[in-house]
Amino acid sequence: MKLCQIEGTIATPRATPALNADGISVKGCDFIYAPKGQAGEYSALAANPYRGCGHACEYCYVPQVLKMPRPELDAGAVERPNFIVHLTKDAAKYQSLGITEQVMLSFTSDPYHPGDSSLTRKSLEVLIEHGLGFCTLTKGGTRSLRDLDLFRPDRDAFASRVGIYQGPAVVRSRHVRALLPNRRQADDR
Repeated sequence: MKLCQIEGTIATPRATPALNADGISVKGCDFIYAPKGQAGEYSALAANPYRGCGHACEYCYVPQVLKMPRPELDAGAVERPNFIVHLTKDAAKYQSLGITEQVMLSFTSDPYHPGDSSLTRKSLEVLIEHGLGFCTLTKGGTRSLRDLDLFRPDRDAFASRVGIYQGPAVVRSRHVRALLPNRRQADDR
């Protein structure tokens, strides 16, 4: 390894990022990662800006996967410490290797959970700045619409239950009327 002398100090050059054996994730990256098991079928890469959720879905698998007590998960989402700093570092490594895959937000929380989810927009902006695509999967309904301006139809995926259909009943709202003007009325089922 060649050492450089810069203004009286000796600096070692930064190591070039390398791929892990999976062929998609980058060594030394913990905040953008390749999901394992069945989750990998949905997205090659993922990031989880939050810990916890707040939707309190009875069928949620996250408490078992993270070994997190259900009451803690259901209490609401909290930002992972220094997430944007770590995400930016990881995204730069992916960019240096020319990786442009979509990054799923999020497998272990909801990017548009019921609390303050402003970190989601910042995360999407970091991914875009570093040439990565994104995919959001949310039950956050209309909360997710505030970031639609970042969505690039030829690049990103945006999946949201915007109150269009939840279980057996059609939800009545101005958003549903705007999105589906010809929908069946709830009393016309």
